[in-house]
Amino acid sequence: MEDNKKLLALGIFILILVWAGNLWYFYDHQLGEPLFLQHFYELRDMEQMEIYYVDNASAKDTFFHISFPEINSAPIPVNVSMSSRNGKYYKINKMSIDLNYLLLQGRNQVKNLLVEKPILLTRMLVQNSKGKRTEVDIGKIYLASSKQFNKSLKMQSTSSSNDNTGSVLLRAEDTAEITRIESSLLDELLTYANVTINNVSINDIPLPIKLESGGTLAGNYAFNFNDTSVTGRMSVFNIHLYLSGTNSKGENAAASFYIRSIPYYFRTADIEALRAEKGGK
Repeated sequence: MEDNKKLLALGIFILILVWAGNLWYFYDHQLGEPLFLQHFYELRDMEQMEIYYVDNASAKDTFFHISFPEINSAPIPVNVSMSSRNGKYYKINKMSIDLNYLLLQGRNQVKNLLVEKPILLTRMLVQNSKGKRTEVDIGKIYLASSKQFNKSLKMQSTSSSNDNTGSVLLRAEDTAEITRIESSLLDELLTYANVTINNVSINDIPLPIKLESGGTLAGNYAFNFNDTSVTGRMSVFNIHLYLSGTNSKGENAAASFYIRSIPYYFRTADIEALRAEKGGK
């Protein structure tokens, strides 16, 4: 009888240790603050921008207003929704921002700035439901006015996939000569992705590219995060790659190649590594 009591007491003690260990492990994985991902955007006349951040899976608090201190913007209301979740610890939330609020502030002051040159945003001030305000690093986001393209190069097809690959097929409506391949975020793009034009890396492609009427340009991209830090794997890309030159009349011939990558799938280890890179909060 006495042995049974000892075994019961030992079993209860082990259960308490397991419960306490699980509880400690759970709280050790909780974030003290949301982790904002790095964003590499080039947005032209876009009405909405999406900012992504990692939060605890059980978190109920949300953000209600944001502003951009680099251009002294007024507070902008935001909508927050869950983008993805993996396991029981973390989720990625998506913050949708209506850029019309930004563009209409200050009697079109922001629009006037865009005419002169693109605006670079790297910081954002967020305010949660409790009124707490925090300034966060959001990467590099360029806002710019749209480029005017003629119809010398016409997009025939485009595709993208959740495996961080995509393609575009451009057809020349007139003879054309492509003399530039450019983007405000070209260095960041080529750090994480392989981009080709007609199966030749844009690092190696000889310029100019001469096209006869009816000729095509096939653009492809594939992100490869295997050899990069977790910051690369957990970054968001919305980049326009511009191909420009002249047609047979000497007019501007240009088109854009849209490149996009979002970390829909992530591991707990990715968040832990990102947390360590940002200071372990």
